[in-house]
Amino acid sequence: INLLLLYAPGKHLVALQGIYVDRLINASRWAGFINNLKDEWNAFSVYSTVMIAVDISFLAVPNGITKAVSTAIYASTVSALGALAASVFLLGRIRGLQFDSVKAGVCILCGIFNTHSLFGTELLAIKLSLPYAFLLWG
Repeated sequence: INLLLLYAPGKHLVALQGIYVDRLINASRWAGFINNLKDEWNAFSVYSTVMIAVDISFLAVPNGITKAVSTAIYASTVSALGALAASVFLLGRIRGLQFDSVKAGVCILCGIFNTHSLFGTELLAIKLSLPYAFLLWG
């Protein structure tokens, strides 16, 4: 999955493991991580909106587009819509649940690490990297 998502989950997984060390959260690293995610996802939502506009404008050309090109444009549009939806959803989750506080970070990461789930942090890293992967596949 890391290859399919263009190695973005690995980057997020390393960051999460660097934040939660010895069952403690480094407050400055958590704040930096959350601020970086917010900035990244805001930029991705702008980029995906531009990609959607460009894709739709290409589809508006009446002649000269082959079936293969129009299929590629539709795939790009769907991928850009996925990036936009994932960015907006994840930004809403961070803003709505106040994940930027260290207390919320402790609850999230302790819940993942203490449940001894096989894929806890890996699934979180995959979820955090979806907007990036959708945008690049578009």
